Order: sequence, then C-alpha cells, then structure tokens
Amino acid sequence: RDLHLSLRRQRQMCIRDSGGAKCWSTLTGSGGWKRLSNCSYRDQGDRTGDLQFDYLFGEKGDEVEFAFCFPYAYEESLATHREVLKRVTGDIVVYNELLCFSAEGRRIEMLTVTDNHGADKREEDLLYDHADVASTTHLFPEVRDGTSTRPPRYPEKAEVIISARVHPGETPASFVLDGLLELVLRPDDRRAKVLRRNYVFRFIPQLNPDGVHRGHYRHDSYGVNLNRVYWPSPDAEKAPAQAALMVLAKAASTRPKGLALFVDLHAHASKRGVFIYGNHLEDTEQHIENRLYALLLSVNSSHFDYHACNFSKEHMLRCDGPSAATPGASAEGSARVACMRYTGLARAYTLECNYNCGRLTNNVPKASGEGAQRGASPERPATITPEPFTPDSWREVGRALGASLLDVTGMNPWDRVKQSRYKNVQLARRFIEDQTVRKRAGAVALAVHSVARMSSLRTRKAARESTSTEDIRKLAADARRAVLASHRGAADLRRGRGGDLSLGEMAAALRRLPEFRAATARLDAHMTLARAALAEFQRHRLLEQSQLEQTLATGVDADGAEARPRDVLKAVSRHLAAGADDDRGDRSHALR
Repeated sequence: RDLHLSLRRQRQMCIRDSGGAKCWSTLTGSGGWKRLSNCSYRDQGDRTGDLQFDYLFGEKGDEVEFAFCFPYAYEESLATHREVLKRVTGDIVVYNELLCFSAEGRRIEMLTVTDNHGADKREEDLLYDHADVASTTHLFPEVRDGTSTRPPRYPEKAEVIISARVHPGETPASFVLDGLLELVLRPDDRRAKVLRRNYVFRFIPQLNPDGVHRGHYRHDSYGVNLNRVYWPSPDAEKAPAQAALMVLAKAASTRPKGLALFVDLHAHASKRGVFIYGNHLEDTEQHIENRLYALLLSVNSSHFDYHACNFSKEHMLRCDGPSAATPGASAEGSARVACMRYTGLARAYTLECNYNCGRLTNNVPKASGEGAQRGASPERPATITPEPFTPDSWREVGRALGASLLDVTGMNPWDRVKQSRYKNVQLARRFIEDQTVRKRAGAVALAVHSVARMSSLRTRKAARESTSTEDIRKLAADARRAVLASHRGAADLRRGRGGDLSLGEMAAALRRLPEFRAATARLDAHMTLARAALAEFQRHRLLEQSQLEQTLATGVDADGAEARPRDVLKAVSRHLAAGADDDRGDRSHALR
C-alpha cells in the first residue's frame, strides 16, 4: 500500500535537489537494507514536505523498518571497532582507548593504528601541555584511574586524524571511516604496510554519540550544531569530544614529524557526489599542496568529484542562515578551519558524501607497480550516468584517502597517477599551480580592469596608456569636487550658519576644516599608491591580459562591441610574443 509521510526538513535535507527522494527498508531480522526505487518527494513550503513511496507488506506481523539512509547506530560502531582488535596479526598495532565521555556519559573511543616499527619505550602522555587549546582534565579517564595505559610514542612517524559523526545522522561518514580503517589493517597489502610504517592513524568514529543514540540528524541532545564550536576554545564540559579532537590535533602538530592529514567526515543531502571543503590559504605554495590532495583523490576514487570541491575564503568564513538552529554561527568554528588555525596544517578537510548519488563517475586508471604485477586494482571506466551510492561506494572513498596520501608523498606502490592524464604527481602539482596562479593574478587584473571601465573615459585612457602626474591630479580634483558636493551643509553646521552660503564660500570653509585636510592627505596618499599600482600592473601586462581573458570568455571587446576572431588572435599573439621576449615570460603561462 502507499505510505504518506509528512516531514519537517532542515535546511540540509533538500531531498529533491540531490537526485530524487530516497528511502531504504529492511525486514527485521533479514540482515540487509534495500533501496526503494519508487519514492517521490514534494515540497510543501514552510520547511515541510510529503514523502511518498509504495511498499508491499508480506506476512502478517512482519516488522519493517524504513530509513533515510543506510543506518549505522552508535552500538554498531562500538561493536565494529572492538571487533577490529580480534583481527590484528603480525606487526600491526591497534589500541582502542576511551578518549572521553560525552555530555550524557557515553563512551567516545579512539582507535590508534600503526605498526611496531619505531616504538619508543615511553608511553604517550595525557596532553597536559595543550590546555591552552581546551581543558584536558576529561581526557583518557581510564588511564587516570589506572585501569588502562596509553600507547607507546612513535617519534619518527607523522600522524593522521580521521573523525566522523559530529552530525549524527550523516551515516555515510561512518562507512568512509571503515573503508580507510579496513585498508590500513590489511596484513598483506603493500600500501597498508607503507601507511603503517610511516604514519600513526587516529580514528574517532563517533564525535556526537548522544545525538546518534537519540536519532538526531544534525545536533547534539541540546540542539547545538557541534561543528560550530571548535573555535575558539571548545568547552570541554558541553562539547567534550570537540575539545578532545582539537587537543589531539595540536599535540600531533608539536611532535617531531607533525600532523600530516586531518579529515572530518560528513554527508550532504543537497549537493551531489563526494567532494571536499578545504581551507583558503594565503600562501600560494601551501594552497597548491592543499588542493593537490583533493585532485589525487579523484584519480583514486570513482566517486570523488574534484570540480565540486570548494576552497574559497567565503565558504570558510560563511555564517549559518536564519533557518539554522544556531543562526549566525560561523563556519570558522568548524573542525577543519579550527584545526588549520590551531596547527597551521595545510591539509585539513571536511569530506562530504551525498546520501544518494553523484553527478558522474571518474575514470580510475589501473594501478602500476606492484598493483599491476599482482593483477590488482584494474581500470574502472568513467560513466556519465550517476550510480546510486551504497556502503561499498563510501568505503571505496575511504580507501582512496589512504592511497592519495601515499601519492602525495611519492610512496604509493600501487600508483595510479602514472596511468592518469597527469602522468606523475609533479605534473598534477603543476596543473594545480596553473589554476591557482591564474585565478589569483586574474582576479587582481580583473578588478583593476573593472575599475578602469567604470571610471571616466579620461581615467580609462590613463589606465591603458599612461599614468602621468597630471592625470592623477585631475582625478584628485574630481574627487574633491565630489566630496564637496556630497557634504553640503557640513560647513554650515561647523560655523552655525544657515543655508545662505554660496558653493564657493562653502568650499572655502570646508577646506579650512582639519577633517577635510586630513581626508585630502589620505586621498593624495591613496592616489600615489594607485599610480604605483597601475604602473606595476602595466609593467606585468596584467591589464592587457585581463582584457584578453574577458574577450576570450565573452566574445566582446573593451568597448562592448563583438570581437572579430582575427583581431583576438593577433592580440593574443602579440601578448605571448611580448611575454617570451622579456624576463617575465612566465606571466603569460596562464593565458597559454
């Protein structure tokens, strides 16, 4: 029979925007979930909607469960990760520690995975030295009461921190974490051996167990979005796991080999595919390395969509809208932004997985090296038809997190990059560099060009041809007249007179005001800087390049007329030739 459900949806649960409504069902005791293919969703406004699907019930008394996505309960997480300890063999080292208790007293556990190479005789400490980030008195309670011990130190290994379920309903995050954990624990996989030999992995599978236990979608038991409390100084009493996570990150960053990677795992209901939200880094080289890891994920995963990633400053600093539970809360409080600010780590990410499907699937090239010799990891072709995601899809993304870390450091024995369009990691890095430099230089040039087009004809001509002192003086005179015109009555107020002043008298009075003299001095200083900036832009031909880029993109020249292809080609040729003739030829590299 038909089932009609009225849903109260949150801002993130825009079901129709992510490839159609979806729902899963299971017969209790059947041991598996299946997708219902005939779901439909209709938005009713006022943040409500109707979800409709058909389901044929079987025997009388059968109990059937329905879910928004494949479930992954808190108890299931505890059982799964404790089972890991029973499968440890050889030189694999796994510690399951009680990191802290949640606000409602539930266990928040941390798995540490590495191998026994390089172990120090000393145990890790209780992180007292990092109380400047957050309180540390709640950490490792079983160690404090003497019922447990901490793992040994590994001073020659960098650390990797993977966290999940700060938003309790985002179950794909748990499957991604399990995928990476499964790879790292493989006893005979060469990639796993290299990862364990060079890194200490910290897995925190449940950052919000209270919300998971209560069945919440996005918040904790107090209605708080815990991915907005990491910065500054998370409250260890109200958000104990969040405080613990930042202390762990800061502690790792101060050790000899530092923190290599931080990934906070999430799910997304409205944007298709698997993608990363990364930080915007002002240092160009760091930003290139930041984006490089995301690009390599698209080489190793069928489902990762590099072009859906966002590394913008605007996204990093955005504030939640009025419909959010905590309106006005800034994304600066998210785990990835806070981790970058506490530690300076370039590779700190939020990984998002759509609940339903992606826009497409990537071509994943076959592995070379040891992978090819063993016949492992064959090529997976690209498709333009999105495949519905399953737990195996998300686990594949998790395994790609580990493979891409090996690629970045040049240690992957099953290298796919050689068979990809990039050929090697250095060329992939150059691809990112071209994108980054072009975007940043182009933005400056475009801004200057836009100002020039909006200014008067004389100012535009000065910007294109010359920036003489006379041009600057004329521009300053225009500005002064604008100031006078926009401040009529200011002199009247200062002198206590009525509105009988002529414009000349008012101008003379205004010029005598200290405020006007200070403003004029600032204006003259600004014009001097503007003149120097314009000269620098001309010296590097950025104005010309920005105009060419705009013309190539729009087919319209600087005067708004349709550009002729022959003229555009000549202009591009002249620009490239001029760039090749001087010592700044690399400035034209992006245009090429």
